[in-house]
Amino acid sequence: MRTDIKKGLVLATITGLASPMPPPCNSSKDICLNGSSVTIPINGEIANLTTSTLQVTFRARNGTNLRLSNGLQTSDQVAADSPKIENGKATWNLPTRNCTVTAYGQNGRLVVTLSQPDGSNVTWPITGGGVDNKYQSLQYPRGPGRNIPLRDEFWNQGTEGPEKSGTGGDMIIPGNGNNNLDVAVNFMMPFWGYSAGEGRGSAYILPEDIGTKVNHKSVNGSLQTSFTHSFSRKQNTTSYTVIFEITDGSPLASAFSYRRYLQENNKLMRLKDKIAALSDTSRLLGAFHAYCFGVDGCSADSMKKLANAGIKKLWVGYDQESIPQDAVKQAQGQGYIVGPYDTYANGQPSNESDSHVAKWPGNAYPEQCITLYNGKQKLGFGQRGCYMSTQAQALAEPSTGNLAARLNSTTSNGVLSYFLDVDAASEFFTDFSESHGQNMMMDRKNRLDRMLKISKKFVLGSEDSHGWANGVVSYSHGTLTQMDNRFFGALLGVKEVYGGYKPDGGPDMFFKPISLPKNFATTMFDMSYMIPLTEAVLHDSVVNVDRWDVPLHKFPAVEKQRILQNMLYNVPAMLAINGTVIEEKGQQIAKYQNFFQPLHETGALLPLTKFEYLTQDKMLQRTEFGNGDLVLTANFAGEKLGGLEGMCVAAKIRDVEAKLCV
Repeated sequence: MRTDIKKGLVLATITGLASPMPPPCNSSKDICLNGSSVTIPINGEIANLTTSTLQVTFRARNGTNLRLSNGLQTSDQVAADSPKIENGKATWNLPTRNCTVTAYGQNGRLVVTLSQPDGSNVTWPITGGGVDNKYQSLQYPRGPGRNIPLRDEFWNQGTEGPEKSGTGGDMIIPGNGNNNLDVAVNFMMPFWGYSAGEGRGSAYILPEDIGTKVNHKSVNGSLQTSFTHSFSRKQNTTSYTVIFEITDGSPLASAFSYRRYLQENNKLMRLKDKIAALSDTSRLLGAFHAYCFGVDGCSADSMKKLANAGIKKLWVGYDQESIPQDAVKQAQGQGYIVGPYDTYANGQPSNESDSHVAKWPGNAYPEQCITLYNGKQKLGFGQRGCYMSTQAQALAEPSTGNLAARLNSTTSNGVLSYFLDVDAASEFFTDFSESHGQNMMMDRKNRLDRMLKISKKFVLGSEDSHGWANGVVSYSHGTLTQMDNRFFGALLGVKEVYGGYKPDGGPDMFFKPISLPKNFATTMFDMSYMIPLTEAVLHDSVVNVDRWDVPLHKFPAVEKQRILQNMLYNVPAMLAINGTVIEEKGQQIAKYQNFFQPLHETGALLPLTKFEYLTQDKMLQRTEFGNGDLVLTANFAGEKLGGLEGMCVAAKIRDVEAKLCV
């Protein structure tokens, strides 16, 4: 492993090697052994890593300490061999755990890697509440991003123990079964951070998130977040790395750290480069997103009516088998971009399938179904059919051409875009089939490979696209939605409440307005708990939008707030349209889209560089993009704040100013 002390990065790896005591050293300049700890200089601070417990503490120039992680849980603590220090890297062994540790500094960060035998696990790092009382708030990339005060009563409800059922929400509810969650699925990207006050905070990165789960609990009324990694030879997770960094404690500091990390590793592809490779990608700039339904919503005449209402740019999607070629031609001829909904994830018997996307030629179903450990098929979405194995599909493709045929057929009406559901959503599967077995990393690679092929021909989007897919997708549906894990069972899954897929021309799921229960309104839409972490990493790479089943008009009580958030974060609104919506809301939509278009045409190609709260109640917020090229200020309160009227957003594009009130 390469080490560069001049850049100040620290890496810890467990190796099992015993070594003589290292010579004395100057801990402000050299990595060295200090009693039972390894000390590593990083950007003028000293990182201290206790060799037996892996407790991590940073000491600032003024002597102030900040603990970034508690040590291993008591039952996991073991004696450590003396570290070997060589070439700026410390390596030692925890014999009773058969665990190897290596530590070093690089690029201003501390990185710790644990290597253990197959079948073992470790809970570490342990961060936040109960670790250092200076910590004030937690930031993590759930949806657009969370900013949770650690001692907030709402978010600590029900978190005192697994037997208590809380009402707080999101994934910080052990009593509601929302703990022990896969980081790969529940974090848009594998990082998180804390603000500790006085211009100081911490950031954490997992270079590989497969095999790691996140847990939250309340420790004396303060939220603690820990991570449990499973070491598995089958999943290629026998090595576990965590990277630590001291930040300035600002709300977006951890996101900026992760963005730098992606750039350092050439893992961030910017939207301008995607446009250079496929010019039609530029049609996304300034466009709202909408799914059309029914003949009166997806016809050429409807596309004309949308333009006549004043809507200048629009991504139009549909989930029926096709829409008329003249509708596609009309929409794209007036500057829109059209794309079908598709998914390769589900398979059903052709004569019983309830969806055209679940039908596959020949014996693809059931031969390409995922096989579970017990030999049974993995049931598909909604317990229908099966989940298809990406490895089985990849192995069969050279002879069957099923995926290529599906793509050609689905796009034969001339569409320029393609929406491939779930492929970028980070829900990976292990397939125990003898003929097409795969682990989770293989599943991810298969998805990346096939999305890359599509992205060379069509402007590609996917559901809830995670950071690892930024090189292949240009837009993501679901990333802007701040999901509460209970939403699917308690609301979306209850047709009597949320609505189902009928009637055909305007399914209630998309068009029936409903009132959100108070807790869901808080966990999903309270702007005092939301920050643009995901945008701080990916804004100039991926156009992030809401889920299609939570369109703008679904929840009337928060509709105005949501359109302000769209403007503040410089991301499009998601709509569900049919003839009635075009007739009744077309001009309102046009008003919003016309205001948004010049903001997004400028901002979509710029990184989000600053976010701040301008009032103590967090209702007045500001974002900046580029070097102040675009500045947006939104007032989510019902009264005037900072000179801006309530429920208004003020925009400044270089020297041009504008305002929208809703």
